Amino acid sequence: MENKTKKTHIEFLTIENNLNKLIYILFFALTISSCYSEKDFNGTWIGQYSNDTIFNKDITGSHIIITFKNGTYHSEDIYGNSSIGEFDLFFNKIILDEKEDDYGIINKLTSDSLVLKEKNQKESLIIYKKLSDSLKYNSSNKITLNGKSFTLKFNNKIDTLSFINDTILTRAYSNSKAYWKRIKIDGFEIILIDGYSEPPLIIREQTDNKIIITLFFKKNINLELEEIK
Repeated sequence: MENKTKKTHIEFLTIENNLNKLIYILFFALTISSCYSEKDFNGTWIGQYSNDTIFNKDITGSHIIITFKNGTYHSEDIYGNSSIGEFDLFFNKIILDEKEDDYGIINKLTSDSLVLKEKNQKESLIIYKKLSDSLKYNSSNKITLNGKSFTLKFNNKIDTLSFINDTILTRAYSNSKAYWKRIKIDGFEIILIDGYSEPPLIIREQTDNKIIITLFFKKNINLELEEIK
């Protein structure tokens, strides 16, 4: 009888111990899943560059812009793709429109930087940078680019950008054509130019025949597009 009592007591302790472990695991899981909140993502983020983890090389021009606001998102890219919907956070995943197969893995999140790994991309990370509200275009004046040419001075070089229409531009310095798109989102006006070496250009303001822009990369650089009359 005494052995039976001891056995029952041991079994009870084992169950209690396992239950405590389960509670700890659930608490730990809930703690991890709540590391991020929807408000942490609020704002407009631009796919500034991607990092090839194999060659440890940064590549500019991921050409994706996304605005998060209280559980909703609005994304645009250089190729005219647009998407509006809702997102959820689960552990280290950001899931779009409740589709479990449409998610990004959160590698890192700070107040101004979001590092994501797409589910099928094992070798590269996409680094999104949050746009400051100071970069918004607040003027009611409409800036026309189509059919105009501008000089651009950068790194002691002078280039000429000619916006042939709303999709094609030419560059005199490289004697080349490129696809481009102007995106207006959440108060920002952004020029995206197709190409791995093309960082986004943020339209800031217009003064006389000059357009003030910010070249948006690891270090923001303020530049001027001066119209050629």
